[in-house]
Formats: sequence, structure tokens, C-alpha cells
Amino acid sequence: ICVLSFMFDRSNTLFALLWPSLDLPSLHPPPIAVREFTALCRVDKIPLMKYLLGGNTSQHSEAIFRNSSDELLSTMSGQNSLGIGFRIYVKSKFNRSQLGAITAAAREYGDGGFTLVKGPPGTGKTTTLVALLNALHLRQYQRYYNEIERITTDKSEESTGGSSSNGLAVEIASFNAAAKVKPRILVCAPSNAAVDNVILKIMEDRFVDGNGGRYGPSIVRVGIGQSSHVKDVNLKVMIDSILAEGNDAVKLQSLVESSRKELNRIQKEIRKLKHRVRALASAVSYTLSNDWEIRIDEESFDLIGRVIFINHKTKTATVDPPPPAQEGETPYPTKDMPHYKGCMDALVKYVEKQNNLTNKLEQYMIVQNTTANLKEGLGRQSQETALLIQQLETHILDSMHIVLTTLGSAGSRVVESAEKFEVVVVDEAAQSSEPATLVALQLGSSHAILVGDPQQLPATIFSVSGRTTKYDRSLFQRLEESGHPVHMLDTQYRMDKNISEFPRRIFYDGRLLDGPNVQSPEYGGELRKSIKAKFPSFQPFTILDLDSSEERDGTSLSNIDEARLALHLYCTLEKETNGLSSKSRTAVITPYSQQVALLRRTFAEELGERYSNKVDISTVDAFQGKEAKIVIFSCVRGAGRGVGIGFLSDVQRMNVALTRAKHFLFVIARCRSIM
Repeated sequence: ICVLSFMFDRSNTLFALLWPSLDLPSLHPPPIAVREFTALCRVDKIPLMKYLLGGNTSQHSEAIFRNSSDELLSTMSGQNSLGIGFRIYVKSKFNRSQLGAITAAAREYGDGGFTLVKGPPGTGKTTTLVALLNALHLRQYQRYYNEIERITTDKSEESTGGSSSNGLAVEIASFNAAAKVKPRILVCAPSNAAVDNVILKIMEDRFVDGNGGRYGPSIVRVGIGQSSHVKDVNLKVMIDSILAEGNDAVKLQSLVESSRKELNRIQKEIRKLKHRVRALASAVSYTLSNDWEIRIDEESFDLIGRVIFINHKTKTATVDPPPPAQEGETPYPTKDMPHYKGCMDALVKYVEKQNNLTNKLEQYMIVQNTTANLKEGLGRQSQETALLIQQLETHILDSMHIVLTTLGSAGSRVVESAEKFEVVVVDEAAQSSEPATLVALQLGSSHAILVGDPQQLPATIFSVSGRTTKYDRSLFQRLEESGHPVHMLDTQYRMDKNISEFPRRIFYDGRLLDGPNVQSPEYGGELRKSIKAKFPSFQPFTILDLDSSEERDGTSLSNIDEARLALHLYCTLEKETNGLSSKSRTAVITPYSQQVALLRRTFAEELGERYSNKVDISTVDAFQGKEAKIVIFSCVRGAGRGVGIGFLSDVQRMNVALTRAKHFLFVIARCRSIM
């Protein structure tokens, strides 16, 4: 990379030089292009700069590649342990390559670096990504936990205010400082659909805590998504809800008062729990043997602060401290004892409740202050409302643990003005150009995780010159080509083994393995049995040789003969399988938008407009990331021998097309053109 320092040139001369593929108008470049340009101008300020310019890979990577699953799990322990419950969960659910990717991402890398995770089709990339986010959140949350524990047990933090409200305020203020180390994760993707997909998976699976229980992380989505199912975590929806509450001044005041009462109750609970933790931690200054356990004496603690010592060996209790663990006895640190851990867990939860309620109260008061200013005529309504929305946006984003948005929106004012992030995770990273990824990397993180597959579709650009200058090349691809370690998810669970054979050899150098489910003779169930019984010649991967020719309409192509054959094949399968194929949903995909339009008209004329309830008709590009039990692939082009099919020269698009099917893939083509 050549790093240039210069001022922004409003004439766009430099813009046109760096982005010739954008065909910019003379005065108004696209906002996203401006954000990419600005990020490139600021590249020397990016914490990951030295990693962008070459080498400096993690010292842990090679060890992670060599380690067994159990050794990988052991790396999740230590000061910022992910907890035995989480470690048991990931070991039971994920294969070794997935576990390696999760571990690599969650490891503490010192001053940072890149982690590259390659997810070929059907390897569980999104599920692994959510577990990876789970591990990152737990690791950062453990730091938060440790800070609250330090504040609680540090005698220098002891309040001198007795039971006064001032003393309570001092104690609470010390806990508020712990919020500075709370989790801060930015998750980006090139498209709204990809962002929504990650959010839906988080909402569906939820996270697993260190004890193995499920919990919903604190998340917010910036930008308007395509899925109505994620609206509850949308930033705009959250703000609209707060503003709606603020329309009724009486109701708003009632909310403020009730929040203050609840906050006072929570803070008193925090103080009680703090005293319990401190009493347990200071009961002895040495380590006991595992015969002993320290507990709170619930009958007298609130009066005299007494703890008791339980001897599990003799089944007795005493208030006198027992001797330290002797040689040959198993030590039992106080921090590992049930009462201590229970009190600490409860304390951290109450501190988090206090933080959440404080944030909510502050949001109500921001609305109240704006309303008061408007009533007193201290500002114009439009200006005050705009300022109010900005304040709420920043306040909400700063309070959340995980922020999700597109790469384009990562450069927006609202995200840039929020608190910086500990780590940035980019999904579908191979589908975004390097300048687009830089937009997210400028937001403070010294660790970035890129998840994607350069063997699938690259960034979408609209000019041949952009390919010539490698503007469509992703940061993921450049780092991989420069020798950066890549954690490849190596086992696919989607395609029948007969379908996966071709992409395994052609696109993944034989490294992509088949999961036990797709190797089973029972994979495909009744659908496979029915089709094989009716059509013995049909294999999981079948090419239908059709001697036909395409028609050109502008820059796109169509082929009516292939459209008719696709329809006939679908109808035949539906009829002969007694509707099993339609219940399973079928996808009809093609490289050309004109053929998509023709296929949709052809299916609608024969089956009615409701055909789309049973059949997905789409371009190959739009179907990336999706799958279907049956896929019919219309190649369209029927040029003469030696001329070939245009899209076949695009290896990445061909890879996507041939890896969508689970049980049956039917390729309609003129064989003389593809051989």
C-alpha cells in the first residue's frame, strides 16, 4: 500500500484518480465513496496500520493450527477465562476447525492484529461467527467482572461515608468507573441482508455464559434493515420509542420518578452484596484446604457481619478461622467457593442493572430538558429535535456492548461519534473492497476479525477499470495472498458428497471435508428415495444437455428453452414425488438478470403468481449465502464449441452456483459449450 497525505480536494480530481471505477459526477461523489476516501486519508491513524502494511501476524496462530480440541479449550482459561460452561458447550457443538477459529479470535493478541476465518459453503460460518462473538463478549465481560471484583475487594476503595447517602454515592461512583472496560464490539458486513442475518442468528441462538446458561447480549443495529424481525434492536426504533414516551410530560415525569426509586433500591442491593463479597474475601489471608468452605452467616451478617467456616469432612461449622492448607492437601481459593462466586455474580448483575437503568433515566432527562427548552423558547423546534436525536443516538450506542451495521454506515456520524470499539468483526469480508473495510477499522480497534471466503463472490463494482486496479480485491484476499495465516472451516454439512466432490477438488484443493451427515446413505430422506425411485438416472449432481441458444437484451442474456426445461423439470419432480419437492422448496438460479425475469414469467404463466411460495428464482449473486434441497441451475449461454459460457471464466461465481444444493443439483447447459 502506498500511503499518501493530502487535503480533501473538492474538485474530485484526486477522487477520480483513486476511484476511476466510480464515474463520479463533478461535484457530488456518493456518500459511501466519500467515507472510503476519508478512511484512506486517515489510514495512518488506524491502530492496525502496521498489520495492514505487511506481516506482523499473531505468534499464537501456528500453535492454534497444531493443537487438539482439548488443547484449544485449555487456551480459553486463565485470568479472562471463558468459563467451564461455555467451554463444554463449544466442545459439544463445534468441530475442530470451528473451535480453532473461535479460539483464535478470542485469544488475547497483545497489541492486536488480524484474525482471518475462511468459511466455504455449508461449513457453518454464521453459527461459528455467533459463537466467536459469544467468546469475544465473554472474554471482555470477564475483564468487566474482574474490575468490579477489584473495586469490591480493594480496601483503598472502602467508602468512608458510613451509611449516609453520600457514602452510597461514592461506592456507586466507583462501580460506574468499571463500565470503562465493558465489552465494545463492532460487527459489520457489506450488505443489510448480511447484517440482519447475523442479528437473527444472535437472537435465535442467544449467547452462552460461563456457567452454560443462555443470555441475550446488549446489541443495537444502526441503519434500516430488511428484516422486520430485527426491528426491536434498531437504533431508530429505540429512539422513536423514547420520543413517544416523551410526548406525554406527566407520563415521562412518572417514569423518571419510578426509575429513581428503582435505582435507589438497586444501589442498596449493590452495597449489601459488596459487603458480603468483601467479608468473604477478607475472612482469611491465606488459602484453605478443600475440606473447608467459607459462607455468609445469614442470621447475623446484617447485624455483625459474621461469616462461618464449614468443614465438609467432619460436617461441622465454626466461626473461628481454620488453619491454611497443609502440604499434601488440595488448596481451595476463596474466589472458587460457591458463596463467594454467587455473591460476585449477583453483584455484577446488579451493577449492570444499575448501569442500564441509569442510562434509561439519563435518556428520559435528555428528553425532559429538550421539552423544557422548547417551552421556554430557548431554541427552534427543528434544531432542538435534531440535537435531541443526536444526543440519544450517541447515548444509546455508548451504552451497548455490540453494535451492528453495514460497512458503509460504519463511517456515518452516529457511529464515528460513539465510544471506540475493542474489536471489529467483519462478516462477508471477502465481498467488500479494501477501502470499504478501512471505514470500520478506523473506529479504534487494535484487533480485527475478517470472516469470509475469497473463493466466493468478490466486491460488486461497476467498471472494468476497477478490476484492472484491483479495487474489487478485498483486504481478506490481500492478506491471505501475502501469507497471513487463515483459519479455514474445513467440514461442510450441506451438500451431498456427490455434489461436493467437484467444488472440493476445483475450488478448495481437496481440503474441504464432508460431514458425517452428508455421508450417510439416509441423507436426503424421503425426497432422495422418491426421486431415485422414479428417476434412476438422476444423480445428486446431474447435467441436462440442452442444445439451445441465448438471446441478448442489452448487457444481459436469456434462454427461453432453458426456462421451459427448468419449469418442466420442476413440475415433473413435484408430480412424481407427490409434492415432496415443493414442500422442500426448490431454487432456480442463473447468472443473468434477464433470465431471472424470463424464468419468473414462465413459472407464473404456468403455476400462477403464488409459485414463489414454493420456488426461489434468483441470480447466482443474490443467492450467495442461501441453500435449497433442490437447485436447478440455468447456464443460459449456448455459444459454439470453443467459445464457452461466459460466467464459467468467473471461478468465484461458478463456485457459488454449484454449492447451493443440499440433495440434488440439476445444471441445464449446452454441453458442447462447457466441456
